[in-house]
Amino acid sequence: MADVRSTLLGVPILDEAARHSIPVVAQYKGVAEAGTLLTFAQRATDGYRRAGGYMDKILKGVKPCGPASRATHHVRVGHQPQDSQGAAPDDSAVTSPAGRSGGRVVERRAFLGTLPAGFLAMPLVAGAQPSQKVYRIGYLSGANPRSTPFFVAFEQRLRELGYIEGRNLVFEYRNAEGKPDRFPALAGELVRLNVNVIVTPTDAGTRAVKAASRTIPIVIVGVNYDPVALGLVASLARPGENVTGLFFLHFDVMLKRFELFKEALPTVKHLAVLSDAFAVDQLRTLEVANRSIGLKLEPLELRSPPNLDNTFRAIARSRAEALFVLESAPIYRARTEIAQLALKHRLPTSFAFREYVDAGGLLAYGVNFSTMFRRAAEYTDKILKGANPGDLPIEQPTTFELVINLKTAKTLGLTIPQSLLGRADEVIQ
Repeated sequence: MADVRSTLLGVPILDEAARHSIPVVAQYKGVAEAGTLLTFAQRATDGYRRAGGYMDKILKGVKPCGPASRATHHVRVGHQPQDSQGAAPDDSAVTSPAGRSGGRVVERRAFLGTLPAGFLAMPLVAGAQPSQKVYRIGYLSGANPRSTPFFVAFEQRLRELGYIEGRNLVFEYRNAEGKPDRFPALAGELVRLNVNVIVTPTDAGTRAVKAASRTIPIVIVGVNYDPVALGLVASLARPGENVTGLFFLHFDVMLKRFELFKEALPTVKHLAVLSDAFAVDQLRTLEVANRSIGLKLEPLELRSPPNLDNTFRAIARSRAEALFVLESAPIYRARTEIAQLALKHRLPTSFAFREYVDAGGLLAYGVNFSTMFRRAAEYTDKILKGANPGDLPIEQPTTFELVINLKTAKTLGLTIPQSLLGRADEVIQ
């Protein structure tokens, strides 16, 4: 049972109380009219009217140091009059027995005697119920905001598992905004907040968190790094210490994407490659693989902060026929602008994740990142329920999806081979 002491806070408290089926006892009639079970106090308007009567007496010469004022020992129940119908400032109806005009007045003891015993016991029962535990999840992002689709998928899966933000869950979201040197400070901040678990998708973020705490569980959603090779875990089957989660390497998947892009555009000979400081290894792997294919590659590094207009002007000057985009958190954050500028410059594009194709890109091949994050939410749930992260095997995705935007192909005047369309997991018309 809740006790509402302020009409200013009454309405939001009443909304929450109604949602949880909690009876509410309030102080003033105004709150009762908003939906409380009962009010238990002198009417505020009566008190102010009584004060006006005292002021009138003082202004007429009565000294304020006289006998103490009469106390009220009554409670109004049932119908209460509007403010204009209450007793006058010096009207004895303020403390008169029941029967006077303005509503039925019942003495406090008589009123309490009419309440069911179960109702009077409710505060004790409610007080005995343990409060719901609130979990605190830290998230350390490399560059992307909280509105990113894969984090939305993470939140949605947690809600399905019973974790509701504002009720039993608090998110502590920290974003390095593409600046790796910020990871140590942000990781330390999350550790000082004593969060229950920290989720991070980058190797630099994982290293920073692990350096800051050897006890707080860490759930990785590893993009293009091997946690065993980096020494973050002992093995995939038994990670040990405080790290678990999921990971995948771009390299093999990227080379398959390269083959598919070449199949979609068999006449293309000159290919621009968009990279940045986080995708150096991918670029090197692509250049090695291209030796047996023989395309002309035009690498362009996206700097921080990115200037995509200049980048696409450079692509235009190079006369590249298509754009192959490598993957990093800053590039992913700019996915919509990249896809739209490519359309403006009439460049077919290849990306690692389907979100680029949703934004207007031509082709994507890779893991479903949102599915990975939903799985990360399930790891988080296990840890919050007591599982030791060191005992949870680290998973790798085994399925990959090919998504083709046929609408973009038509805009660019391209015909995608039917053999490729037949293998696509999804075709956007």
